[in-house]
Amino acid sequence: MKRFGSLSFSIVSLVVASAGAQAATVTLSGLDAGGSGASIIAAPSGIFAGSTLVGALLGTLSAAPGYSFLSNSAVSLPFTFCVELGAPVTFGSALAYSVVNPAGAGAYTAAFGTGGGGWGAGAVATSARIDKLLAYALPTLGTNTSGGSATTAIEDQGALQLAIWNAIYDVGDLSLSTGAFIATAGGNVAARANFFLAGIAGTTATTHYSVLKSDSQQDLLVVEVPEPATFGLAALALFGLALTRRPARAV
Repeated sequence: MKRFGSLSFSIVSLVVASAGAQAATVTLSGLDAGGSGASIIAAPSGIFAGSTLVGALLGTLSAAPGYSFLSNSAVSLPFTFCVELGAPVTFGSALAYSVVNPAGAGAYTAAFGTGGGGWGAGAVATSARIDKLLAYALPTLGTNTSGGSATTAIEDQGALQLAIWNAIYDVGDLSLSTGAFIATAGGNVAARANFFLAGIAGTTATTHYSVLKSDSQQDLLVVEVPEPATFGLAALALFGLALTRRPARAV
């Protein structure tokens, strides 16, 4: 039985190792259709405030098995959204990132050069808000069915970016008009962002989102996509553990 115990320990170690932090390569090609204009009126101290473009960042993600950029029929290419306020974005270059779990016991803070937002001491709760927000908003991008007047896909993308920042930086308030994060935007963008934020409370998330982290670039959102190989390793580990629990037969 020692042999089985050793085998199961090795398998479990392999599964744990496969779930650890990993590198990724990102090449961003642009902001979809130029994005929408917005003004960040208020944000936590030391974090960006001013005029900016908001929307979905188009690009490719490679060398990151188990993760992918987001997708929706209203957006022509795989896309992602910014996590931080104020960090730079570089287009046209392949850049190295690392994948981190933002709910990892406060290990991740959504900030560039300063302490920041809800992804600190409240990391688990903030991560859950992001999961629910995306579960609610992504299927409706460009559907023009609710949340103010008819919206375009580009307006919806800008609205979702603002909603993401609000969910991160304004822990106690899910609105663009009050609290620690306040923003305005043209067209239907602000109304649609508030509509997305209001949907968090009644949504159950089944998909988890992680963060692509860079020390010099904008951190980005990615969706976790479990691979068949990962399931196979987990099943093999459970089988090995079961063997260790079986009593040895008398000989």
